[in-house]
Amino acid sequence: MSFEVPLSNDPEQLFRFNAGGASYEARVIFNYRSGMWSISLATNGAPLVSGVPMLSGIDIFRQYNIGIKNVYMVNVENIIADPTSSGLGSVSKMIIFDDGDIDG
Repeated sequence: MSFEVPLSNDPEQLFRFNAGGASYEARVIFNYRSGMWSISLATNGAPLVSGVPMLSGIDIFRQYNIGIKNVYMVNVENIIADPTSSGLGSVSKMIIFDDGDIDG
């Protein structure tokens, strides 16, 4: 079952979520200099990845072997647009899809 990870446009967010039977601690920040959002994940306080760009149209954690996959940023207004400083959580959403939801 696919689900949306709750996000807001707060420039620094700390929260927890469960996916694939694991619990993750997330830190999402907006970098004003680059104009980009990034996410860092940990489990039980142990860092998994840091500063992963939150780009639309790709599985943002695919290149990492961290046990979470099919995580996409989805812009509901423009499918090729990356999240903006004001649109995270409203226009750009983080969706974790099931394997059956993904083509190819």
